Amino acid sequence: MVLSILFGERYNFVFFNPESRNGACSFLNISICSFYLHDIVDIHCQYCDLLRLFESGGFPPHSNYLFLGDYVDRGKQSLETICLLLAYQIKFPNNFFLLRGNHECASINHMYGFYDECKKKVRVRLWKVFTDCFNCLPTAALIDERILCMHGGLSPDLRSFDQIRNLPRPTDVPDSGCYVISSGQILIKIFEAGP
Repeated sequence: MVLSILFGERYNFVFFNPESRNGACSFLNISICSFYLHDIVDIHCQYCDLLRLFESGGFPPHSNYLFLGDYVDRGKQSLETICLLLAYQIKFPNNFFLLRGNHECASINHMYGFYDECKKKVRVRLWKVFTDCFNCLPTAALIDERILCMHGGLSPDLRSFDQIRNLPRPTDVPDSGCYVISSGQILIKIFEAGP
């Protein structure tokens, strides 16, 4: 419904299609040689603040955005916030990018409000659909092959971008955190399922 209101047409969520998400890269390569990119982190369902951000920074596609995660929880407008962000990503895939933060993990957003909001406003099934969507989000972006962007910072065990590129998607983040595994050894901790 939000997508119809925003763009006056109906969109199919290819993003949620299991066949289209398997094997997708967990790493974005973004080139900004010809445009300015705003990078934003921790929106936490502040829908009005998000709209103010677009008013001051420019609306897509006239301005380009990279969001570093934490779109839901800790407020009352998680659904409006994530629907707007996903709508812009679908409508402007070359100007609008979303990475995964720790609140895009089922165990976290179940505890901090997103689950309850979905259950109250629509139904639990919607939360499960968003969980599937979040499990497909990339975890990092490399801008112009020199600037690494991710939600939680760097692990001292990170030796290669390929460690992030090779993360399987979709990936659920267990309570103990999400690890990159190579040759049977845990190399780096990408997310910790904490607040």
